Amino acid sequence: MKKIHEISKQFQEVYDYYFENNGSPESAIERVNIFLKKYPYYSEAIIFKARMLIAIEKHKEALKLLKTAELIDRWRLDGKFDKAEVLLELNKKEESLELAADTINSYLKELQSGIESYVLSMDNQAIQKELEEVIFQHISLFFAKADDQEATMQNLKEYLLNNKGKINPTV
Repeated sequence: MKKIHEISKQFQEVYDYYFENNGSPESAIERVNIFLKKYPYYSEAIIFKARMLIAIEKHKEALKLLKTAELIDRWRLDGKFDKAEVLLELNKKEESLELAADTINSYLKELQSGIESYVLSMDNQAIQKELEEVIFQHISLFFAKADDQEATMQNLKEYLLNNKGKINPTV
């Protein structure tokens, strides 16, 4: 059995091929089909194919694939917005809006939980509180200043790295 990173590397080649060929969904579908013959349960490839089908407005086929990807990995958030988009295109507005809201909620909870867990792994309660506040401030700025998101995240990264001397694990 191939190691997962080797399979992931093979899929990256499919993904790269898409961009190298001027973003042609049709050629990407051909490539991803070859990949899926070898690895039919690779949910990232299934979602990628669904995205290509969305691009060429084959929404019902895309929806089938997105549902398949959910069956393989029901915890995976990737693909949920794609499904909401397809549902909207299929005029299933209420289902689309509910899914979009649930997906946003899931991403935000995952983000908050991850940050809180990470910060709790530090031994200094004062720095825990400070870092949590700074991180959430930067996240707010990220959404408020859509045109300057990269600079905002770079600023956060620099702040964290500049304070590495204050940060130690709890163990």
